[in-house]
Amino acid sequence: CEVRSADHMLVVGVACQALYSIFEELPVPHPGWDDPNTRGLGFADQLREMRLAMLLLIMGQCNSAKDPSSAYAALEVVGGEAFFLGLLEDPDPRIAYHASVFLLESITSTVAAQNGRLASFHAALRDLVVRAQQTADERLLENPYFTVVGVLPAFGEHP
Repeated sequence: CEVRSADHMLVVGVACQALYSIFEELPVPHPGWDDPNTRGLGFADQLREMRLAMLLLIMGQCNSAKDPSSAYAALEVVGGEAFFLGLLEDPDPRIAYHASVFLLESITSTVAAQNGRLASFHAALRDLVVRAQQTADERLLENPYFTVVGVLPAFGEHP
């Protein structure tokens, strides 16, 4: 008998479509929405927190499936990897960061499964290492956002 934590049961107990619908309906807050006179979280901050929570739950749904077909189904509900690619342009850097973490994990697992893409992935990583050395910018390798943006062109994708 497998023991599951309460947070895992929460993630798998909510339909991915519901999480995605909530995420899509939440407006993207703009800097002008912040009220400097608000104590605690203002309206814009609350929206940012809700959007981040929904994204993390969606990612949990996509990652928590026991079999690949369930994970693929959850991913397809949100529009596949295109959904996460679009989030790389989100004005909330936390959303872009977590989307890049998801994409990096997805790219590495896909590359591992498809040997033909392995060479292009390694070449893209080598190019990224060289660029990081030339510019003395280790963020290119340490931050998943910069890593994903650096390797996407090797797969014909752009953020």
